[in-house]
Amino acid sequence: MEDPETKIVKEEEEKKEEEKKEEPHKADKLTEELEERLKEYETLFGTSGNADFATKKLKEKGLNCGLKDTKLRSVVWKVLLEVLPPYIEVNQWPERIQKSRKEYEELLDKYCIDPHKIEESSGVFDPLSQDENSPWNIYFQNEELKKDIYRDLERTYPEQDFFQLS
Repeated sequence: MEDPETKIVKEEEEKKEEEKKEEPHKADKLTEELEERLKEYETLFGTSGNADFATKKLKEKGLNCGLKDTKLRSVVWKVLLEVLPPYIEVNQWPERIQKSRKEYEELLDKYCIDPHKIEESSGVFDPLSQDENSPWNIYFQNEELKKDIYRDLERTYPEQDFFQLS
C-alpha cells in the first residue's frame, strides 16, 4: 500500500507531464489566434494606405452591424474616435494612447469639478447653495446628467449583441 504523501507527489508529477505535453498545443493556438486577428485587422483597415477610405469603410461596416463579431472592437473604437490614426505603426499605439489619456485627464481636471477636493474659500461653497457658481451645485447637476446618460445608454437596444458586454 502506498503512502498518501507519495501518492500525492506522483499525481503532481503526472499532472506536470500532462501540462508539458499540452504546451506546444497552447503555443499553436496562440499563433493561430494572432494570425486570425492580423487577418481581421487587414480586412477591417485594409492595406492600401488610404486612411480616409479605411475609416469611411469602417464607419459603414459599423452602421450596418458588420462589426458585431469583431475581436478588435477596442481598436475599432479607438480609430473611430480618432485616438488612433488607422495607419500608424502598432509599436506607436501605446505612446499615442498614453498621450490621449493624458489629454483626457487634463479635460477632466478642467471641467469636472469635485467639491470634495476644493478647499472652502467663499460663501458659495455651501453644499445646499443654489448659486450658479457654487461648485456643489455644478457637481450635483453633473451627477444628475451622468445618471440620465447612463439610463439612456441602458435603453440603447440591449437585446442586440453589439450593445452587450463581450
